[in-house]
Amino acid sequence: KADPGGARTIGVLTKPDTIGEGNEEEVLQVVQGLRKPLKLGYLMVKNRSQKQIDEGLTLMEARELEKSFFSTHAQFSAADPSFFGVENLMSRLTGVLIARIQDGLPTMRKEISELKEKTIAELNEMGKPPPTDA
Repeated sequence: KADPGGARTIGVLTKPDTIGEGNEEEVLQVVQGLRKPLKLGYLMVKNRSQKQIDEGLTLMEARELEKSFFSTHAQFSAADPSFFGVENLMSRLTGVLIARIQDGLPTMRKEISELKEKTIAELNEMGKPPPTDA
């Protein structure tokens, strides 16, 4: 409903460590866009568990564990690494944001220019301000 055309949707799969044995290939097909393609694709991330949070695992430590998980996993390590990890997700989101800003800039510039012209015209209609030494 929020994005019917799928222009703004990135699929994010989480908890890869809970995927049942034998289902990894099916999940990889989703991540690679072979099952249900999305314009902006999919990524898979491995976040901290509640236990790891409670034990004080830092975000940096979690990123290292995530990298290790994907680089050593039997099936995931053979796939394109750009499909995996929070850092890749951040890069993808940044790219999408930059593209959306760039797409909107011409319209914003036009609107600002029109508002500026309108404001100048309104100021000119008001006439000259009273003298400051009166």
